[in-house]
Amino acid sequence: MRGKKPRQRCNNIDPEDIDPAFGHWLAGFVDGEAHFMFSMRQGSPEARLSIELRSDDHPLLVEVQRTLGIGTIIHHKNRARGNQHASDRWHVSALHDCLWLARLFELYPLRSKKARDFEVWSAAIRAWANGAGKNDLRDYAERIRATRQFDATPTASVPAPDAVQNPLL
Repeated sequence: MRGKKPRQRCNNIDPEDIDPAFGHWLAGFVDGEAHFMFSMRQGSPEARLSIELRSDDHPLLVEVQRTLGIGTIIHHKNRARGNQHASDRWHVSALHDCLWLARLFELYPLRSKKARDFEVWSAAIRAWANGAGKNDLRDYAERIRATRQFDATPTASVPAPDAVQNPLL
C-alpha cells in the first residue's frame, strides 16, 4: 500500500541489535541517497533524515522502515512528468527517532562527505534534546547548510582492511 502511512515510533529496538550486515548496508545507502536536514522554522527546531527514490525502488524504503520500525513513506505521483518519474520518500522527523538514528550511525559510520552532514546533524539534535537555546540551534542550522558547500578536501576515511570485520564472511 502506498501513500502516507501513520508514523511509527522506534519499536524498542536497540541499535546494537540491528543485524550488522543491514547496518553497514544502510550506512552506505544513506551515504549515497539520504538528506540530513536541521533548520529553525518559525523559531522552532526541525530535524529530518530523508531518502527519496523512484517509485520502482519502493521495496527498499519499505524494508528500511520495517527493519528500523520508524519513519514514514510518502508517494509523490505528481512528480511524474517528462523524463521524471513518480517517487517515494522515507523520512524520519520525530526527535526521539532522530536520536535513535544518530546512535545507529555511530555504530555503522558514514564514509562519504555525508559524514560531515551527519556530524553536525547529530550534534544539533542532541543540543535540541538537551534544551539548547534558539541562538545555538540557529548556529547548527547554519553549520549544516555550510557543510553542503563544495570542498575538495577529502574528509571521509575508510578503515584499514584489517580493522574492519566483514559481516558477510
